[in-house]
Amino acid sequence: MASQTLYITANKSHVPAQYYMYVLAGIPVVSAFEIPAWAAYKTESPLPDDQPEVLLGGALATAQTQTRAWVNGAWRVVTVQGTAAHQQLSTVDLASCTVITAPKAVVIDVALPNTSRLALEQSLLGVALMLSLPSFARWPLHAGSLALDEKRAVGFIGVSGAGKSTLTTYLAQHSAATLIGDDVAIAQQHAAQIVLRPQFPQLKLPLTVARCTADAVPLRRLYLLKPVAADAAVSSRPISGHQPLMLAVRHTIAAKLYGASAAAHHLAFCNHVAQRVTFATLNVPHALARLPDVQRYLAQEWANL
Repeated sequence: MASQTLYITANKSHVPAQYYMYVLAGIPVVSAFEIPAWAAYKTESPLPDDQPEVLLGGALATAQTQTRAWVNGAWRVVTVQGTAAHQQLSTVDLASCTVITAPKAVVIDVALPNTSRLALEQSLLGVALMLSLPSFARWPLHAGSLALDEKRAVGFIGVSGAGKSTLTTYLAQHSAATLIGDDVAIAQQHAAQIVLRPQFPQLKLPLTVARCTADAVPLRRLYLLKPVAADAAVSSRPISGHQPLMLAVRHTIAAKLYGASAAAHHLAFCNHVAQRVTFATLNVPHALARLPDVQRYLAQEWANL
């Protein structure tokens, strides 16, 4: 059974009388402190009755894994220590936060005021959110994404520097498509479809374009971006066989930090993505001046999507 509420607490204390409510990707979030970067997702709702009784103290397991995250304007190593149900995240010279998985809820406890709120929003809380999402049957794809309309969404995956954010933002500014996310796409299996959840904070680019306001949009295609020479033609080709499954696994954020149960559910989810979403390689000329050509090419493809 999926969790129902995400709680964000500070310094191992319970939610205070004054709290802040947000909704991220359809997940109710109760925070003990205000998060300015989430202002667009703030809501006025009563505090849920079933606040979790979670022990935040105790010794953690010695096993450690590491990942990289954007912290205070630079890529830094984030260390994750503990078990699948009790994970502590930390970086050098910054405070830590702890992710606790409990029945019907997930708790992210943050050590304040030992780190700046900006660093907290950009990094540790961001990584903690990624690790919390599987408990809500949501999976964070490292992808730019657009809603073509209320029934069709597309995403762009690729290696760092392939141009995902640049292409996604350009298309949102110069076409009828609306932006779902420039860097993170929250995916979920809904009945026989894979849908994207637009209402989720984006950490990479400022919100300078119109955002999709739908609750969920079915994902129709994922493009793997391949930068080519500036004078090359824009082209695409289908991806088949086992590659769609491998791409879905590879482009899930923080997947290597999942515990055994989350990893099994993640693999099953990626298998559904491979079966229900079409994949294609998109050759994109590596030049900003060619973006209008990419837009025209995709407009023709999307007419029959």
